[in-house]
Amino acid sequence: MNFSSRTKCNGTLTNGEGCLLARPEFEKYGVALVRSKMMHKEGDWNCFRCGNVNFQIRDECNKCSLPRMDAQSDSFRLLEGDE
Repeated sequence: MNFSSRTKCNGTLTNGEGCLLARPEFEKYGVALVRSKMMHKEGDWNCFRCGNVNFQIRDECNKCSLPRMDAQSDSFRLLEGDE
């Protein structure tokens, strides 16, 4: 959970590195901002672009249509202007 003013996640990954994911585009794709941990089932996956939680069986995000592999890409750790 991050403050709304943040443009990148300030959390830590399991390997100890900073998360640094860019803030998902919740509003653009109509994704609810608050998600309960109870909504996640084993195998479900998050779209790093829009923030939607997708069922395990989906091959692409059902909100922004990004393919699963792209939706979980490290490219979302870079913001426009980052190198």
